[in-house]
Amino acid sequence: MSLTLFRKVSIIWLVFLIGLSGLWNNFSIVQQAHAAAAEPYLGEIRLFPYSAIPTGWMPARGQTLPLTQNTALYALLGNKYGGDGKSTFALPNLTNAAPEGMGYYIAMNGIFPPRDADTLYTRNAVLGEVRLFPYFFSPTGWLTAEGQSVNRSEYSDLYEMIGTTYGSDTPNDFKLPNFPEINGVHYAIFTNPANHAENGTGNEYIGEIIPMLVSLSTKNWILADGSTLATNDNQPLFSLLGTKFGGNGSTEFKVPNLNSSQSDLVYYVANAGAFPSLDGGQLPEAIEDTYTTNQNSTLTESAPGVLSNDSDGSTAILKSGPMNGTLVLNANGAFTYTPNANYVGSDSFTYSANNPWGTSIPVLVTIMIGQTTPPIVNGVSDGGIYNQTVTPTFNSGTAFLNGAAFANGTPVTADGVYTLVVTNSIGSTTLNFSIDTAPPVVLGVTDNGKYNENPTITFNEGTATLNGSPFSSGETVQSEGEYALIVTDRAGNTTTLHFSFYTPRTINFNSNGGSEVNEQTVSYGDKVIVPAVPTRAGYTFAGWYTDSGLSQAFDFGNTTVTADITLYAKWTVNSYTVNFDPNGGSVVADQTVPYGELATAPDVPTKAGYTFGGWYTDSGLRQAFDFDNTTVTNDITLYAKWTVNSYTVHFASNGGSVVADQSIQHGDLAAAPDIPTKTGHTFGGWYTDSGLSQAFDFDNTTVTTDITLYAKWTVNSYTVNFDSNGGTVVADQTVQYGELATAPDDPIKAGHTFAGWYHEPELSTPFDLNTASIVQDTTLYAKWAPNTYTVTFNTLGGSAVSDAAVEYEKKLSAPASPSRSGYTFAGWYTDPELKTPFNFAQTVITADLTLYAKWGVNSTPPSGGSGGNSSGGSGNQNNNGSSGNPSPPNTTNSSNNGRLTLTAGQAGQVSLGGSIAVSIPAGAMNQELRVTIEQIADPSALLTHQIQLLSPVYELLKNVPQNFNVPVTLTLTFDLSSLQRNQRAELFYFDEQDKAWLSAGKSSVNGNQIRVDVDHFTKFAVLAVDQPKEPTEILFNDVEGHWAKEVIQQAIRKGIVKGYVDGTFKPNASITRAEFTVMLMNALQTEYTEANLSFTDRSKIGDWAQSAIARAVQAGFIQGDTDGAFRPNEAVTRAEMAVMVASALQLKAESGTGSPFADDELIPLWARASVAGLQKSGLLNGKGLNNFAPRDNTTRAEAVKLLLSMPK
Repeated sequence: MSLTLFRKVSIIWLVFLIGLSGLWNNFSIVQQAHAAAAEPYLGEIRLFPYSAIPTGWMPARGQTLPLTQNTALYALLGNKYGGDGKSTFALPNLTNAAPEGMGYYIAMNGIFPPRDADTLYTRNAVLGEVRLFPYFFSPTGWLTAEGQSVNRSEYSDLYEMIGTTYGSDTPNDFKLPNFPEINGVHYAIFTNPANHAENGTGNEYIGEIIPMLVSLSTKNWILADGSTLATNDNQPLFSLLGTKFGGNGSTEFKVPNLNSSQSDLVYYVANAGAFPSLDGGQLPEAIEDTYTTNQNSTLTESAPGVLSNDSDGSTAILKSGPMNGTLVLNANGAFTYTPNANYVGSDSFTYSANNPWGTSIPVLVTIMIGQTTPPIVNGVSDGGIYNQTVTPTFNSGTAFLNGAAFANGTPVTADGVYTLVVTNSIGSTTLNFSIDTAPPVVLGVTDNGKYNENPTITFNEGTATLNGSPFSSGETVQSEGEYALIVTDRAGNTTTLHFSFYTPRTINFNSNGGSEVNEQTVSYGDKVIVPAVPTRAGYTFAGWYTDSGLSQAFDFGNTTVTADITLYAKWTVNSYTVNFDPNGGSVVADQTVPYGELATAPDVPTKAGYTFGGWYTDSGLRQAFDFDNTTVTNDITLYAKWTVNSYTVHFASNGGSVVADQSIQHGDLAAAPDIPTKTGHTFGGWYTDSGLSQAFDFDNTTVTTDITLYAKWTVNSYTVNFDSNGGTVVADQTVQYGELATAPDDPIKAGHTFAGWYHEPELSTPFDLNTASIVQDTTLYAKWAPNTYTVTFNTLGGSAVSDAAVEYEKKLSAPASPSRSGYTFAGWYTDPELKTPFNFAQTVITADLTLYAKWGVNSTPPSGGSGGNSSGGSGNQNNNGSSGNPSPPNTTNSSNNGRLTLTAGQAGQVSLGGSIAVSIPAGAMNQELRVTIEQIADPSALLTHQIQLLSPVYELLKNVPQNFNVPVTLTLTFDLSSLQRNQRAELFYFDEQDKAWLSAGKSSVNGNQIRVDVDHFTKFAVLAVDQPKEPTEILFNDVEGHWAKEVIQQAIRKGIVKGYVDGTFKPNASITRAEFTVMLMNALQTEYTEANLSFTDRSKIGDWAQSAIARAVQAGFIQGDTDGAFRPNEAVTRAEMAVMVASALQLKAESGTGSPFADDELIPLWARASVAGLQKSGLLNGKGLNNFAPRDNTTRAEAVKLLLSMPK
């Protein structure tokens, strides 16, 4: 159906549809000429498939427009696409971007595209629809499709539609597609969910092309995939598209196929909506054409040519050229076509009609080329002879080959003679030809043949050349040489053979005095066969040479024979090896001796313990070799002969009994002699050196020279045992024979004074440790003298009683009773409180003792007042169990303001604010006593961060320096709520000398009050301490009255040291190196890692000490001696103790620093700085006469005091 006819039908349909208005809804046609489709964005671009231009739209073909008539559009486009920007501007040019039969159109009227978020136009697009915009922005509600990420929650509807099809960067975003611009025009996507594609907006143009991001299910849109539709069911759409995209136009038509367009878009055709008004201009329609011309003739058509039957076409555009000729198509429709030579048949090309509004769908132009001559045959020629397959072709007609039908272009492959006849309507063409692919056959020679006689050559056909010269079949080759024979037949087949002709050559061998070698006959160019090697006595064959001077060796492997040759044998005289077998002697170098000459006698070899006896030709040493007369004619071995030596072994007994010499043959073993003897010594074996470093092994060492063996002796060691006869244990000593034992520290025995060591238990012979040498195991016995103790009598105001001297564990005789005015003597008591009477009949004296007189008041009170009692009361009455007479008034004095004055022996009580009270018993002081209690306002200087106060710090002062005669009682109130579950309260006093808080002794607690008895005044406070896992008070039977009793008790409580299982502490006993190390690490209470102990005497370290020693080694506090030993059970000297403690405290003293001690020069240099540092820090004191006594052993009490003094 022509376009003109189609347009007429369309008009009739429109009239009919308007008349039947009730049918509009049946075809979903909007009865509004300018519905939403008439309200586009100004300047937006859409794709239409119509044959005419919709009203209000203009093709986007790059045309120039006047600026004054299109100011709003210019405001959007500017001169981005052309124009001078003053009076003109241009539209974008999308001519070549539109699919065939369609065009991109720009809206010349419409809504000015908004850019602010408050203005959103939603009626003309659906969610996910894609459009083209020529401005530099996308309107509100649209996003430019440039691959950017957008927020999922902000564009949730669009995300629900496309998901992460195009990717995402984070879980909160998704990406849009990236569509490249088309000549400056960009794609944008509608993001508002007001309209969904399933229903459309209802305002689309029927037939409009709508790009979407995803495939949809919609009844109003048809997928633009070239589908076929029924005309009766889709009359409005058919009236717009016709058969432009296919179909018969009567019952069916097709929609355009845009499957090959933008791959990420899905194109739909609107089948419902507004019917477009197509009065904006008519698109051209091209009509197919057919032309005729003759074979080998040019067809020329003048203008309008192919446009002559088209509608609205102004120019022609070539789309595809012809296959069997050449074409020149002009824009005005004129063209020239020339068929290929001799071509007969049909050919075609396609073109599109074009006008300012658009371009038509391409149409076909057919050209028929007619026959004018008999058939023309190619591929073979008449009379041709071919040596390969031929393929005859002809331009027209039918053919027979050797009488059989032959198809055009069939290959002919078999050898033979052929006749080809081709006939058409004009006439016939006959060709005769043959195929011969077999080369000529040659006899007499073969390719690469070699001939010793003249060859005769024949061949079955063709002509020949021999080395380029003509050669006839049956000729004989006369001359030697290399030849190339080429035989060629009529078809051009050739046979080429290469061969050679030479007569044989003779090879002679001159053996030069050797055995005879036969001559050889060798073909020219072949190689000589290597003959058997000739022989010659005393010579070695050295090869064949080409010259008699033997300068040029002949190469059998690479030399080809081209002439007769004589080869000459070369010989070298033999040399033989004379090998010398020394039979265990020193090595003798081999000799190389030429055939027939004499060997040279070598230097005489040596062999330890043997004498050389000459060279022999046999290993049995029967035939001596004569160097002066025997010539060498082959390899020989000569054998050395030896006689064995004998040696003397001398024994030097080094002061022991004499041992006889031995005579031993070389290599034999000496016999071990009887063991010698030496007084006071133990034999230690025989040694090869006087330094006694290398022991001699009689069982394995053979004698190879005169030797002297030396006796080794070890001095015997004897044990000196000290029996202390009830005193403290004294360690045994190991003493070498003839040496002196070391005087040990004096043992201790309660109530006795040590009186020296004796030989025998009867203690009759003193042992002088300074002069008596030890020659056997010895036991020494301690002698003791009992101590004498002083018993002092405190009459408490009565007449004086003289002191008594009593031996240890003896009983005291009762003295005469003292007297006191107004009182009656009531006996002697052991305590100032007069609670425990002294039993003269049963009590033995074991220490200095003070006894207190008890008095009963006589019945007549003394004259005078109340005795200055500040309370004014008379006190309690006490008759001490006497006659029942009333007691004198109570003389106890009291104060609650922290101040109190008492007369000599007077009892009293003083307190301060109810927080502290001091009770002073009678007889506590023998002179006037003034007592003061003061609370320390700021005690921080006395405390460390580890001390927890439960009470204030109080300082108690008195006017006299000595301690109380009897203890006074302190009672302090403390903060019970501050105690933790694992803590308890304890009363402490501040040691001004050591600057440390020490326990005040055994105390009793009642609620929030604590009470303790003390014998001196200083600073006191209640502190929180950890509950002990063992009883707090640990009593030893040997520390009572010892100067270190309190520090020992405190060290026990802190876990620094323990006592012995027998209930003793042994404060005056020496402390061992292992014990002191354990105490030091316990006192430090710091975590250290353990080193691996490598001491040579590690096995002597008890399990109880290994961990502490390992930690001290790792910390660098201790180290072994020069022998690598630790000596754990040896006593620690005072110098060693100082070094270990200074190292643990990291005290830094200048090297060479001296101490103030009188015996400073006796302090070892390695300890002097440590001793000085500890003394300067106030941690270390000397002994009597300001001596440090560095070599004295450290006692357990001294160690405890120093370790407790260490700063925390």
